[in-house]
Amino acid sequence: MKEIYKMDYEFSPVFQYPIERLVRESDSLIAAHAALQDIYSLGEYQKLGAVKREVLLDNNILTRLIHLAKGLEINGDGESVKNYKYCCALMCFFILNNINIETNISFYERASSNGHPKAIDEYPYFMIANHIHPMIYANLALGITNHICNEQIVYTRDNIKIVVPEESNFSKQLNDWKLIYSHMLKAKILLRDEPKPVKRIEQMMEWFASESSITPGSLLFILILLSSRRGKLGGLVKNINSSEFTTLKKGLKNAAWDLTYLTTWRKMTNSQSETLWFFAH
Repeated sequence: MKEIYKMDYEFSPVFQYPIERLVRESDSLIAAHAALQDIYSLGEYQKLGAVKREVLLDNNILTRLIHLAKGLEINGDGESVKNYKYCCALMCFFILNNINIETNISFYERASSNGHPKAIDEYPYFMIANHIHPMIYANLALGITNHICNEQIVYTRDNIKIVVPEESNFSKQLNDWKLIYSHMLKAKILLRDEPKPVKRIEQMMEWFASESSITPGSLLFILILLSSRRGKLGGLVKNINSSEFTTLKKGLKNAAWDLTYLTTWRKMTNSQSETLWFFAH
């Protein structure tokens, strides 16, 4: 990303360690392979040279960036404020390390929840957020400021070219997501109807063999979900035991989106071996 800004100073090295500490504390990054000994060390990236770097961005982070790019203040309870600061630290980290941001999946998820027109309307705000000076994000991450000033937003908006992605039909459903969501629905039916974990897994594998294909991430997730150990691993699917249909459906869809991100990330790493791919969640 190339930041466009109206500031009279460069990024101060004094902020490097605090930003690195916040990003490490957030534990939000997954790297595709072991090209880096420490993915949270700014110094490690200097050793990579001209290696291309890309990050697949989760919708939760994108939501906070759009909020800030509208000039709104960091708000909410203590946990919410902390997550906003982590988000800003990540953006500062990405800019300093020349890590480009991929948001296609995030906007598909936004469209599935908020509608295609709103997803398209919000894309320019992401473009603004993607061209903000790293010092502004550092100040937000460290609590020195709590919003991006309107002057900066207007200046950035007026000096960038808003380009809507070629694949901008965010209203369609992705094939990977549809497949994984069908897995979630089948798993829920088995959890409801079959009390024995071994029998559940047997029936799920028979269904995969006869009626559906499978991705590695989805297979592992489903096996754990249907096993006797799922209760020990926390809430794999939010509200999976809810008797309220809308709440249950939302939880299953969210789980399907999580697995869609991982499936996309895996495809990117396998098809673009020359690129260092990250997933930020």
